[in-house]
Amino acid sequence: MARYQITRHDSHVAALATAATLADALASLAEGMFSLIVDTMRVQARESISIEIDARNMDELVVDWLNELLFRYNTDGFLPREINITVDEAHHSLSAFCVGERFDRDRHSLRSEVRLATNRDFMIHHNGEWAIQVTLDV
Repeated sequence: MARYQITRHDSHVAALATAATLADALASLAEGMFSLIVDTMRVQARESISIEIDARNMDELVVDWLNELLFRYNTDGFLPREINITVDEAHHSLSAFCVGERFDRDRHSLRSEVRLATNRDFMIHHNGEWAIQVTLDV
């Protein structure tokens, strides 16, 4: 079972996700990040987007993934509800199919702004299960 933990600091948040697979850990990081922005339980499955990320290494893949989601939110208002990810064997690229909807002021209360995912205090471990930590600038 995938899960996430959020730890708040002054101008940033540490997001830690653990899961049996890398794909599930990446999806949990996204869920945790968007839980800072809106009540994700109020997001409905109304439309879908596909995302492809190619990176030089796994660390870059994680940060690029979250920043691409933030870009989609900031440009199109897209809020994911369900995320299905496939990661290549080398862990340097991913394909994601995200179902959700656009931000609606009448139904979504804005909790906080997440500006950027960074590799500050970045951590990734795989020892039976995946654990990934990133820092989010808020």
